[in-house]
Amino acid sequence: MLMDMRRGYPMCFFLEVRLAGPLHRQQFAAAVLSASARHPQTQMRVGYSRGRPVWLAPDQMPTVEWVDEATAAPTVLWRPIDLGRESGVRFIVIAEPSHRWRVVLQVHHSVCDGLAAVEYFGDLWACYSAATPAAFRSPARPARLVRAPTAPVAAGSHLTHESLAFARFFPEKLARPGTTTAAAHASLSDSLRTPYETFEFSSAFSLALRSAASRASVTLNDVVIAAVMQALLAWNAAAGHPAKRIRVNMPVSLRSPGARGPACNDMGYAFLDRTSDDCTSFCRLTLSIATASRWIQANRAAEWFLDTLAVLSRRPWLLWLITRLPICLSTAVVSNLGNVTPRLRARAHPPGHADPFAQPIADGKQVPDQWNVAADLQVTGMWAVPPIRPGTRAAVCVTTYGGRLHVAVLCDTQSLGHNAALGWL
Repeated sequence: MLMDMRRGYPMCFFLEVRLAGPLHRQQFAAAVLSASARHPQTQMRVGYSRGRPVWLAPDQMPTVEWVDEATAAPTVLWRPIDLGRESGVRFIVIAEPSHRWRVVLQVHHSVCDGLAAVEYFGDLWACYSAATPAAFRSPARPARLVRAPTAPVAAGSHLTHESLAFARFFPEKLARPGTTTAAAHASLSDSLRTPYETFEFSSAFSLALRSAASRASVTLNDVVIAAVMQALLAWNAAAGHPAKRIRVNMPVSLRSPGARGPACNDMGYAFLDRTSDDCTSFCRLTLSIATASRWIQANRAAEWFLDTLAVLSRRPWLLWLITRLPICLSTAVVSNLGNVTPRLRARAHPPGHADPFAQPIADGKQVPDQWNVAADLQVTGMWAVPPIRPGTRAAVCVTTYGGRLHVAVLCDTQSLGHNAALGWL
């Protein structure tokens, strides 16, 4: 499924890292080589054996493309990745005025998930700063195979019940707006415009939002999903096509706590279905999502999706058919990578200061921006956004970096128009 390479809907996600200071090309290219050596799947292509896709031995390094307003060509810049001919990772380094840089990782999802991509960049950042990359701290096999003795195991009845519930609920697509209301892109020319749009909340607002969620005994992720659900309904209502049923696809990491290893996919999916009546009260909606999220975690329900795929894989043509039916399987994808600051763990820090990564750091602990400094180069922000699939016309991702909340939106421009993501933000 992740190796789907239809040109109209490339299975690629984006990770954008913004830097301030002088960025040295040769040093960066060398860091890409060193980091990729720790993550073999970033160097692999895909071949076919008996009609099934298989990974080939590593033989292709990720490419690095340096662009500015004079050299950018959007149709080439954001072209889909052909796994049969090239690595599933591409770096696009965009030069901006005043020694500002946007380093965009375009990653084919079959290579790894978003958290793995963040850690891959963390290794690159460590290599660039001549520091020590974080040690791998978990077995390479998927965490879902390492069950606790008391962890619930998905019974056949559970899989059947959830599969039937999924099949009986028909979510509605996002509707194309009648008029374009989004403003023109403010910061970059069209030649440098990314396929997605980004927004950054202030530290004060981000802290207030996390505090409010904590007081309500919900998580920031619950609040974000509730807000997106209401935004989906508002969008369709404004477009003149009110929706009655929506579904959010929520990627869920299956990693063991503290795990870190070579880049791969270690995730499942959970699906949250709601009607328009369920979404009238933001507080009730958020609490219902919090209850569902706790149930998903307690029952390891995100793994059931993988169990279902394992059944379907016995009939490859069936999965091929399901993914190409002209139906909407999810209204939107909503991902939350959490606090990505400690995941860099580059051990790069100002001279004369203690190494903040000498001891393991919990994901909830904030690490000041100044710790992620290599010489005069500093990471100032990080965004990510998952891919969209046919029928699923919007993807939203939330990350936290340096105590600030970052939001990125990717929309199906063929269905919603070129300014849809701006309209969302």
